[in-house]
Amino acid sequence: MGTCIVVFKGNLELFLSLSLNKGDILFLFSISSMALYSICAKYFYKKEDKLIVLVFMTLVGGCIWMFLALVFLNIPLQWGKIDSKQFLYLGYLSIAATLVTSYLYQKGTVILGPKKVMAYTYLNPASIALLLVLFGSSIINLWMSLGILISSFSTLILLKGK
Repeated sequence: MGTCIVVFKGNLELFLSLSLNKGDILFLFSISSMALYSICAKYFYKKEDKLIVLVFMTLVGGCIWMFLALVFLNIPLQWGKIDSKQFLYLGYLSIAATLVTSYLYQKGTVILGPKKVMAYTYLNPASIALLLVLFGSSIINLWMSLGILISSFSTLILLKGK
């Protein structure tokens, strides 16, 4: 409920009209995928396997899916429009950030369990709202503050467990 308040900016009319933009729909799809991913990572991880192998295979699988999307959606690659500095950023994002994030996410899923890891997902909209305020491009109204508090409290309850 708290996450919905933050996503819909505390506006009841937006919530009732279910006015979602492309980013909201993408976020809903991604958290559903991440929930399935957490469950699968916990299921496929075996004690004798190395976690880095699971991370590597996840990244290889992602490359295969992206390649298939490029082929079937017929999206042309325009490598000529990317300069050398952007290639450096692309390399950092695709190798360093993705590898580290995937490793930490899978390690957390194996140690904490999928339920606790997914509890943190509910804090994503609140974190983004706070970052937007921090960088001065947005303000948080009273309802959004209430949503952030509800999301934070709910996450603590989910993390506490039994």
